[in-house]
Amino acid sequence: VSEVELLAISKFVSLDVVEQAYQLGICKFGESYVQEALPKISAFAGRPRAVEFELVGRLQQNKVRRAVGNFSLLHAIDRPELVHSIAKVARERGICQRILLQVNISRELSKGGVLSEHIDELLELALLEDSLDVVGFMSYGSSLEIEGEHSNENNSRREFASMRELAIALRVKFARPFPVLSMGTSDDFELAIEEGATQIRVGSALFGER
Repeated sequence: VSEVELLAISKFVSLDVVEQAYQLGICKFGESYVQEALPKISAFAGRPRAVEFELVGRLQQNKVRRAVGNFSLLHAIDRPELVHSIAKVARERGICQRILLQVNISRELSKGGVLSEHIDELLELALLEDSLDVVGFMSYGSSLEIEGEHSNENNSRREFASMRELAIALRVKFARPFPVLSMGTSDDFELAIEEGATQIRVGSALFGER
């Protein structure tokens, strides 16, 4: 990958600190909670250098109306009812909402996402919606606390490589570019970049622990 996009995860980060990051040149931020993000989105509206906010957290059904159109990209879309809800609201508003489908590549029960063997079905469903733009996929590597650091690094590398191969296979099968492969966080973004991530989601490494 020649260029990797940094998404600064700004959940629980004050507006003042996000402003400082913006002044330093960061213009893409990721938020986990709709209600926390909306005031930040309003505060950055109309800036000379455009600011985008992406929703990286799991989207609840009752927050869909507040999310669609406010976020440039909705990550973690992993179930049919959410696909239909987002598409319906986007259609009503006359917009095309960009989304990422989440794959549970590590197969951990604590993580969201569809298993790799079921992603085709969800993708087919999403591609039928003309008010959605599926721009790619997102995933997480194995949790650090599950195993020792060295073992976990091997697992994460293998999982990220599997996710890259899956994305390539889906591009071929569906004849779509799906340019975004979002994987890697503060703990493992180096591995993710080595294994083909086009976007990394970095929070604590930028803003400190929260």
